Amino acid sequence: MAMWMSAATRAMRVHARRTPASFLLRDSARPDPNRALLQGQAPAPRWYSGAAAGADPPSIPFPAHLGVATVPDLHVFVVERFGHYHKILPSGVHFLLPVVDRIAYVHSLKVKPIRIPNYPAVTKDNALIQFGGLLHLQISDPFLASYAVDGNPIHAVTQLAETVQMREIGKMTLEQSFEQRDQLDRNIMSMNDAACEWGVECIKYEFCIQWERSKSLYEVLSTSDDMGGVLSDDKQEPVPHTKQE
Repeated sequence: MAMWMSAATRAMRVHARRTPASFLLRDSARPDPNRALLQGQAPAPRWYSGAAAGADPPSIPFPAHLGVATVPDLHVFVVERFGHYHKILPSGVHFLLPVVDRIAYVHSLKVKPIRIPNYPAVTKDNALIQFGGLLHLQISDPFLASYAVDGNPIHAVTQLAETVQMREIGKMTLEQSFEQRDQLDRNIMSMNDAACEWGVECIKYEFCIQWERSKSLYEVLSTSDDMGGVLSDDKQEPVPHTKQE
């Protein structure tokens, strides 16, 4: 009986020693980013700054480092250590600590043209026009572009440009929107103050108007104004008739 009890006790102790190990094995079965980097399986990045509104595919594959990171030309890598910002890697070859260091963000320093889709807007004289634009953006501060805005800063600046466009068009008449396009471009470039706080710089902005729809509206308004002038000229007061004695 004593021998049987001792065997049972030993079995319980062995089970107690193995139980924590089984929990660890189950936990390690879940995918871990740092473990995936060691195995050469790179997880998807949080986002690529070179993608327009998060729709375009990344220009380079997400890097998986085995202690060595190669940064392409005109790109920077933002490295986190233990989940916190550590440093920014310029183009070249760099040595990192496996498991401890993680490449969190990838930024392209190239000027990226972002096309703003056409949107309807109402001018100061209550005319409806179709407008769009072409933004030329560039990452100026990789740190701010990574941590100053929640999400893709390129997408945030694009949304800001659309809002500023509608606001500036609402300050102009339909005729001014056709004749003062340069002034409209300069006014929209004033959003650079907010964009710089997100680590993005607006290099150039090109304002575009849908001429097929907006010009037809302009011609209709011009025709109505001309017709109103003609009607006002043709309208004459009747001459009073005097009876001759």
